Formats: sequence, C-alpha cells, structure tokens
Amino acid sequence: MTQIFTSLTERELRELITEQVRTAVKPLMVTQPANHPEKPFLTRKETAELLGVSLATLHLWEKAGILKPERIGRRVLYTMEAVREAVTKEKAGEQALALK
Repeated sequence: MTQIFTSLTERELRELITEQVRTAVKPLMVTQPANHPEKPFLTRKETAELLGVSLATLHLWEKAGILKPERIGRRVLYTMEAVREAVTKEKAGEQALALK
C-alpha cells in the first residue's frame, strides 16, 4: 500500500470524503420514481397479506423457486415485479393441471 501525504484543508478533506461516499453509495440506493406510487419492496408480512397466504407458504414458494426474494442484510423482501411473476406462474401451472 502506498502512502501519499498531502496538505488538505479540513473543508477539502470533507468534500473529498463526501464525494467518495456518495459515489460508493449511489448504486446501492433504491429510488422510486415520483409517478410510481408502489413501494419498491414489500416485507414478508405485506407480501403474504397481498397474496392471501401464510408466511410458511411464502417460504415454501421461495424454496420451490416460485417467488424469489431480495435479501438486504438479514431482511427478506419482495419486489412487486417478483410477486406478479409468481402469481402468473401459479395461474399458468393451475391451468396446465386443469387441461390434463
């Protein structure tokens, strides 16, 4: 590791650190467009209530690959897009079984 010594004022150092932190954090931030009223993520409880299933069913759907969660730290969250895809898969599966 190379050490570089330079003389910066306190203000310059703050600005440099702030800029670097913003650059590093920006890709990690989830922003929601103003014209899009949906929340970017739903909790497990919210998702279960929306789908009318139990938390255990959500877990089983995750294990079966039906509903794919996003993990942020220790939290398990679902996007509305993933929920819509899961509902579509389930409906298609039910229709295929009805045709047999």
